Amino acid sequence: MDSDGRSGIDCQGVQMSEVDEQEHGTMGNLIIDGLTGGVGPWGAFRPLVAGALALIPFIYLGQHFNREHQRGFEFTLLQIPLGLTLILFPLLYFWSIFDAYQTAILKTAAIHQDDEFF
Repeated sequence: MDSDGRSGIDCQGVQMSEVDEQEHGTMGNLIIDGLTGGVGPWGAFRPLVAGALALIPFIYLGQHFNREHQRGFEFTLLQIPLGLTLILFPLLYFWSIFDAYQTAILKTAAIHQDDEFF
């Protein structure tokens, strides 16, 4: 009940009993609950903070922020072979070009070894 003896009214104009008022608190708390989905201000911003931390590459701070340290460590280990792939693929590609060129030269030289022009 209010100080003047009347029952409270919630944001939709429905009468609230004293139990409801104790459960939900003031009108400001109802508004905050409505804006934050009932999880409070930190609960509403926690996914945004985790997402912002996850944008930092290579260290997986979003997983560590969520206290999933094992998952963050595993993601870090997974990036090692991926990193090697990105580094080694261009080397392998250029080596294959060089090797194909060199092999073609050697085969051509071996075929035309007895020719007078070579």
